[in-house]
Amino acid sequence: MVVPNHYVHREVNLEDKANFMGSPDLISYARERGWYDPDRDGAFDFSRTYGQPSPKDFSVNTLRRWRGVSLITGKSWDEKGSFPFSVKPGKPLKIEDLTSLLRDHYEGTNYDESDGYKRGNPNTTAQRTICTASTKYGLVAHLREDLPEGTGSLLWLAPGRPDSAFFIPVWFGAPLPEGVGVGGEGTANSYEELLKQHFDGSEILRERHTLAWALQRRWERYLDKAYGERILPFRGLAGEWEGALMRLRSDVEKASWDLCKKDPPAARFLLGVFMEGVLQSWQTKMEGLLAREE
Repeated sequence: MVVPNHYVHREVNLEDKANFMGSPDLISYARERGWYDPDRDGAFDFSRTYGQPSPKDFSVNTLRRWRGVSLITGKSWDEKGSFPFSVKPGKPLKIEDLTSLLRDHYEGTNYDESDGYKRGNPNTTAQRTICTASTKYGLVAHLREDLPEGTGSLLWLAPGRPDSAFFIPVWFGAPLPEGVGVGGEGTANSYEELLKQHFDGSEILRERHTLAWALQRRWERYLDKAYGERILPFRGLAGEWEGALMRLRSDVEKASWDLCKKDPPAARFLLGVFMEGVLQSWQTKMEGLLAREE
């Protein structure tokens, strides 16, 4: 399913309990509010009825959906046509297929206004691509039910704009590395402290220069000064680094799984140590690149 900042649910059949869940007055309420009239509108369409009354036939949101569906299925779609609620991938999707999708700027299509980066930065075009200037992070969830909860719940996180960032592994429940939050010793990598800071960002704003995010922002500003010249070497470097991480990940997860049978806290600690090493490696890599280039 590709959700491009508007509803993609269209047909609704509340009698089909296996495939639909919804308030029993979903349709009657819309009729009471004047949003839906069967005589005027025909069959009930949730997206058209409950969505913003802005053009959905062809917009920057629709274009992102078209691109996502095209990349996932490997098929050509009419960008001005209608799209199903969900699609079947054209092949089994790998992590790198999804990270590539999150980095996409419509390269190779008529909607790449940068013309292969020859006309500037693709993140700032009028088309508002999948990866764009306002994208704060990228996230791919890698969930495996055949592994223990902590080991099987893995997020690949880009700590900034996906086209300009490395994706790094974060396991659910494992100790978070220093640099993902702020605070005193023992709190800067606490899930509870991060949740608190999410709702009260004053401390984050004061100390944000200490975060890994600040280093990522420096790197993005560097790339953007000469995007077409600098992005391709970085993309090759990111591919090598992420590929090595994905190969290491399977060994680390196997060790964690074996340890989890005897000592679950130790298994989580092992994953945390690996994550700490990955973040330190990332910081060293980024600082080295910036020192060489700035």
